[in-house]
Amino acid sequence: MSRILRVIAAVIGAVVVLLLAAAIILPRIFRARMSHPGPIGARNVRMLNTAQVMYSSTYPEQGFAPNLAVLGPDRPDATNTDCQPSPTHACLIDAKIGCSKGTSSAWCADNLYRYNVQSSSSTPPYKDYWITATPLQPGPEKKNYCATPDAVLRSEQGAPLSRPYTLDECKRLQIDSSVTYRPD
Repeated sequence: MSRILRVIAAVIGAVVVLLLAAAIILPRIFRARMSHPGPIGARNVRMLNTAQVMYSSTYPEQGFAPNLAVLGPDRPDATNTDCQPSPTHACLIDAKIGCSKGTSSAWCADNLYRYNVQSSSSTPPYKDYWITATPLQPGPEKKNYCATPDAVLRSEQGAPLSRPYTLDECKRLQIDSSVTYRPD
């Protein structure tokens, strides 16, 4: 009888250890899955969408920012601490992505992607915008991304773009569910 009790105690002990390990490990796995930021191009498009929301809330008479230069700093060497925000240079993004040349269909670039923001409005309040992100170098894992004020990330595989998407082209792209968090 004591041998059976020892076996039962060992089994119960093993089950308790496994449950404790699961209680420690599973939340970390789910937290990592939820916080995985995705590819850099997708992350920066999301960041630009957030900057647009902040801009339109801060400067409602302007609507959305019509280009990257407006979202960026007031000078190329400005940091977040010494930038003077205004409707013409909101200091919401860094000088690489918010470069002063980032107007119309011109690109601003970081180390991996080029970015562009445009609006169909020609004067304030700017009623819409669309963001284009394209890799600097082709690669099997790299995608072209875009987003509009609905903040839905759209993408397609393909070679780096020579020009930004138009608003209609962006809206026709597939929604990128690979970088969208959806609980199972």
